[in-house]
Amino acid sequence: MKKNRIALKPYLEAVENICRPLSKEQLVELVLKLAQDESSSGRLGFLDRIKVWSPGTESMINAVADVDQLLDNIQALKAGGAGAACPLYI
Repeated sequence: MKKNRIALKPYLEAVENICRPLSKEQLVELVLKLAQDESSSGRLGFLDRIKVWSPGTESMINAVADVDQLLDNIQALKAGGAGAACPLYI
């Protein structure tokens, strides 16, 4: 049996055409209905996908990356002494 497929671009265009005319409240209702359709085993994955793409998440990810870079720089200073080359973050 052949499965129906759609290329990414027309798929995204179709989703956009459905979502663009909706109000904020209608979008919330749509997402909640999609969430209700998830099986119990898929719910955490659904939440993770929403969290990753939610506004503000990118800045949180960047902040974590900045902290990781700062920790790496501290480790480099400890390992190489005061003369180690690393950027200074203020």
